[in-house]
Amino acid sequence: MSHKHFEGNLDGQNLNIGIIVGQYNQDITDNLLQGAVEQLESYGASQITIYKVPGIFEIPLVAQKLAREHKHDGLIALGCVIKGKTDHYEMINEHLISGLTKIILDFSIPIAFEVIAAHSRDVALERSDMDKINIGREAATAVVKTVRLLKQL
Repeated sequence: MSHKHFEGNLDGQNLNIGIIVGQYNQDITDNLLQGAVEQLESYGASQITIYKVPGIFEIPLVAQKLAREHKHDGLIALGCVIKGKTDHYEMINEHLISGLTKIILDFSIPIAFEVIAAHSRDVALERSDMDKINIGREAATAVVKTVRLLKQL
C-alpha cells in the first residue's frame, strides 16, 4: 500500500501576503503586526502589504475585497477585543469568524486569523508580548504553511 503525504513548509519566497490589522487596542495590535511581519520576513516572504482598519468588524469586508481581486497568496487577520461590561465582544468575534470562514471557502484563499478575545487587558498584553507568546508570529507560520500546502494539491 502506498501513502502520499502533503505538508506545507516555511518557504516564504515569492509569496505575497496581505495583513489586515484592526486598530482598536492599537498598542496590542501593533505588537501582533510586528510579530507577523518579522516572522514572514524570516521565512523570506517577498511581498508583505499591510491594511489597517478601524476595528475588528471591518476585517472581513477588506479580506473579501482582497480575496476577490486575487491580490495575495494568503492573508493574515489580526486584532484584539477585550471584554467589557457587555457581551459585545462575543458578537464581534462571531461576525469575524463566520465572515472569514465564508471568504476562505468561497475564494479558496488561506486566511490565518489571530484575534485576541480576552477577558482582561493583561491577558491581551501577554498574548501579544514580543518576548513571549506573540500570536502574530503564529498567524504568519500558519498562512505560509497553508499556502505552500495548497500549492502542492
